[in-house]
Amino acid sequence: MELFGNLTVTETFARPLDIVTPLGTIASGATVDGFALTSQNSTHFYTLESGGLAVRWELSNGVAEMIMARPFLIPQYRQQITNCWAVLWRFKVFSPISQLVFKSAWLEQYKWHQGMAPNSGQWLDAQTWSDGEFEVSVGTEGDDALFARSEANKWLPVRFTKEAKDQEFLSLVRYLDEGLAVDFGNVFPKEAFQAHFAVAWAPYDQDSIGTWLAVDLSADRIIEGAVGGIE
Repeated sequence: MELFGNLTVTETFARPLDIVTPLGTIASGATVDGFALTSQNSTHFYTLESGGLAVRWELSNGVAEMIMARPFLIPQYRQQITNCWAVLWRFKVFSPISQLVFKSAWLEQYKWHQGMAPNSGQWLDAQTWSDGEFEVSVGTEGDDALFARSEANKWLPVRFTKEAKDQEFLSLVRYLDEGLAVDFGNVFPKEAFQAHFAVAWAPYDQDSIGTWLAVDLSADRIIEGAVGGIE
């Protein structure tokens, strides 16, 4: 796992990149010039010591890696939810790509009947769905967090900071009816990218924002959970 450094992994058989919740299954994926990265076309598939997964794709135009793990959450957040899983993607570009997109979205046959309006906060874009008994939130970095990483050249090229200043309403995050996506558009050789999605669920409580708070996390929390577990 070149892009994540020294992770302790064990190679295993491929399995779906899915997070199963009480309301259905949320799948995570990426598309590179329209080519969908799936577990079936991965180059290497691993388990982590923490119980999570690590996957690598070696392509002609770049290399992608993803880890799936239960992120480290502060106790007061973890106490408000039933569970939380997250996926963290990294991509290194070898040759020009016209579109690079990462996405987490519900698969068909989901059980929710009520999707709430997009619910963003500082550094966060999120959506929540409910069936009146359970609720599930999906969150990712907001544009403000992405552009801050761009300015620091931290897994997002500095050029995006200039593009954000030149385009008044530049947004990389896409709200979908059934999930969230981060669309980096055209990418170029030697550039490196990162995106993550967190999924949290709990019994429905109209007075609680526990699942929303849980998905408001950084990539470091996902790596911490992947490396050392959450206990």
